[in-house]
Amino acid sequence: MSNVSRQTSYENIHDDYRFFLEHCNEHEVGRGAMLEEIFQALGPVSALRWLDFGCGGGEFLAEALEQWTAKPASLRLSLVDVDSGYVEQAMGRVNALVDQVEGSDELESLSGPFDLITSNHALYFAADIEATLKGLNERLAEGGLCFLQIGGLENQFCRMWTEAYSKVNQPVPYYIADDFAVTLEKLGIAFSTRRIDCVTRFADTVENRKIMLNFIFMDAVGRFDEAYLLSLFDRYSTNGQISMENNNLCFLVRK
Repeated sequence: MSNVSRQTSYENIHDDYRFFLEHCNEHEVGRGAMLEEIFQALGPVSALRWLDFGCGGGEFLAEALEQWTAKPASLRLSLVDVDSGYVEQAMGRVNALVDQVEGSDELESLSGPFDLITSNHALYFAADIEATLKGLNERLAEGGLCFLQIGGLENQFCRMWTEAYSKVNQPVPYYIADDFAVTLEKLGIAFSTRRIDCVTRFADTVENRKIMLNFIFMDAVGRFDEAYLLSLFDRYSTNGQISMENNNLCFLVRK
């Protein structure tokens, strides 16, 4: 992947992202895997400092907190997202579920240390993946867990990026799971991985394909021929439905 500056705008795809969430079980299976790993790594604790990097609108996090039956009595939550509007939404969603919550659009403003660091499909767009992973690891407390979810070359959306950018002879301007592995090894950070399977299904209409393209390609969607992008869904179309069997990787770092 190219180490170029990630100039990506999210403000115009909030509705497209919501459509994706309504037609995919990615959050459901991802939450389940995350809660399992938290319990195995940290066990029952009375107090927890949690950093969620790339919090989005807080849907994933709020539902995880509601489902966490062994939630600590004292929970301090820090939220980071480059979209300040999303940070405000997320803080509103989780405020009643934690003892203390803070939000920021910059990781550098939060010093830690944190017992738990999570990131749910946000690190594709890091400006510098090496600096970001190093910064997250430096903020992880001894005995803590870092749980990072991201798609790799086997992820169908990442596959669409690869094919589309190759067609216009440009490098994909995002990081994927394969870059994580290389970077963590370079930094000397020990990690393990866990595969998470999920599926996206929606009615096969031109309108729905366009919504998903806006979500997948964001502000770069206009760089490509629209008919070509729409055709990328053909392989997933059956009986009037788009069905995308997918998988992601979660990277687990423990101190």
